[in-house]
Amino acid sequence: MKFRYFFLLPAILFITTNFYSQVGIGTTEPSPAAMLEISSQSNGTGTYRGLMPPRVPDVAARDLIPVSADDEGLMVYVKNLGCFQIWDGTSWKDGLCSNHPPVAINVDFEGELFVGQNLEARFIYYDADGDPEGTHLYQWYRANNASGISATAISGATSVSYELVSADINKYIGVKITPVANVGRSPGIPAMSIYKGAVLAQATWATDLFISEYMEGSSENRAIEVANFTGNPKSLGNYKLAYYSNGSTTGTNLTLNNVVLNHGEVYVIKHNNASLIQTFDQVGALNFNGDDPVTLSSNGSIIDILGVIGIQSDFGKDTTLRKKPATGPSQTYNAADYIVIPIDIFDGLGNHTY
Repeated sequence: MKFRYFFLLPAILFITTNFYSQVGIGTTEPSPAAMLEISSQSNGTGTYRGLMPPRVPDVAARDLIPVSADDEGLMVYVKNLGCFQIWDGTSWKDGLCSNHPPVAINVDFEGELFVGQNLEARFIYYDADGDPEGTHLYQWYRANNASGISATAISGATSVSYELVSADINKYIGVKITPVANVGRSPGIPAMSIYKGAVLAQATWATDLFISEYMEGSSENRAIEVANFTGNPKSLGNYKLAYYSNGSTTGTNLTLNNVVLNHGEVYVIKHNNASLIQTFDQVGALNFNGDDPVTLSSNGSIIDILGVIGIQSDFGKDTTLRKKPATGPSQTYNAADYIVIPIDIFDGLGNHTY
């Protein structure tokens, strides 16, 4: 028994000393303030060297690390991200990154929303490090409404454009873009457009030009937008705008410039002194107020109207009225045909969705 204790006591002393002593790598005299000191040289001489942290090739490999809430502060370098990442007890957070991922800004798409038409995705590419664009990733979705309820990815719809099919009828369409850089940290975080719809079975074009937007803003910030969704080009020289002040049955005419308006294009006329309105094609004396009816005429006949001639009512006071999709000209004013937008909101001026 004494023989056993003779060897056991030194072993216990050796283990205790190693567990509670300071450790130095590259130095025999670690700082008294450090449990571990790593020197860039061996005892102050020789070639300088760095510290190589634990590295993983990508996020998938990082996620194989069996972390728990108790591992808060654990650090690893993810090679394909170019980032040190730190575990905060619930998820991995970026620490120091040598490169930033690209960003997709203002994700949107354009095109007519009926079967057989092509939609085209668009966005602004931005990379803080100036890394050039790569081949971006696209995924188109269909949903039950504009809020994206029951959205599902459309099988095979993974290119910049998408042709609407019969399965899209009465659905709302959106696109998700994942920006990709040719070099550096990539891809970026996916960004989603709004959902637009509903998709129509076939094109039902308007019978003639119509007033697609009416603006009665603060001060003299007034404008009228005329749209062409007839399927054919139209010469604006054959059309006139008019407004009827203070319940009058006689209109004040404004002749439009004699330009050709192609299918899908709009033409914006603003008041001469409309300082807040930057998108326009023509200026004129649009001296109407929100209780003055406005008409669009062709060859002397009214083809579209807002308000009721001879009746003074605040149908458009301090507001913007935008014609709803699939709604063309009407010789009778119907408030239900318009989307009501607050005063001095001009972001939709210059384009229209039919």
